[in-house]
Amino acid sequence: MQKHTLIGYLVSLAAGVSFGFIPIIIASLRDMDVSVLEQLFLRLSFGGLVGIFGIGGFFFWKKDIFSIAFNKRIQKTYIWQGFFFTIAIVVYIWSIALETPVGEAALLIQIHPLVTLILGAIVLNEIVNKRKILSILLGFTGLLLLTRPWEGGRFLSSFLGDLLATLNGTLYAVYLVIGVSSVKIREKIPSTLSIFWVLVWGFVWGIMTIPILNLAFPTSLYFSFSIFTLFSGPILIIGLLLAILGSILPYGFLMLANKFEIESSIQSILGLGEPIAAILLGYFILSETITIWYLFGGFFLLLAIINILFTAK
Repeated sequence: MQKHTLIGYLVSLAAGVSFGFIPIIIASLRDMDVSVLEQLFLRLSFGGLVGIFGIGGFFFWKKDIFSIAFNKRIQKTYIWQGFFFTIAIVVYIWSIALETPVGEAALLIQIHPLVTLILGAIVLNEIVNKRKILSILLGFTGLLLLTRPWEGGRFLSSFLGDLLATLNGTLYAVYLVIGVSSVKIREKIPSTLSIFWVLVWGFVWGIMTIPILNLAFPTSLYFSFSIFTLFSGPILIIGLLLAILGSILPYGFLMLANKFEIESSIQSILGLGEPIAAILLGYFILSETITIWYLFGGFFLLLAIINILFTAK
């Protein structure tokens, strides 16, 4: 494998692992009675501030690059990624708020390798080869062992929560495909500036989404919103961690992976590191049990990742 490709693969893998922090932090805020919309505001506002300062830095010190990124065609890609980024955050937080187990939510999201493979082939003309199919089969074998759908009373105990987690996986796949399809027109733009713009547009979409959901579900505790709830040291600190570990870091890694021209389907398969990280973090932080099924399932997920890493050209 070429060094250039290996670095891109490792960056994609790092993105997947860092996503594992998200359900843990969301669950922690849920247990502190922070609503879906309040968590959304924390995650997007901290990220938006970073994006604004980052873009400001380019405006003052790298005006030529700032001007290129301000192109209408390029901005459209950021706007759409910001949209799917925001909606994915809403459905993920909502899923965890509905008491969907952290490990289960992280696993159901892993529908994205299949969706990305299909979208990548249709939209980006990415090749569907035996290597990718084998990795997806290994990944789904791992997911079956982890989720154990044959235990009907345990699996899908919260249908809406599980449905939302699965929807998040689909939205994530769309986000990936948009990013990879935009590589050529963003060729001269640093990945840092790209993620800054996505964070800013995500904040803009969030500001529009919060009042809409608040008005649409006026009696729902999940969609209540009070700025005063957030005036707490612990909540602000955890919210900052959510923005860094749940937005800036993983999505920054994905932007960087695009610079290495890693296919969307490959990025998605390497993202299977997320449930492994979530399960381990859930054990150490939330005291969730690691069962023998988690070990077997995690083994197959690792095989899926290894197959991609060691069979790449």
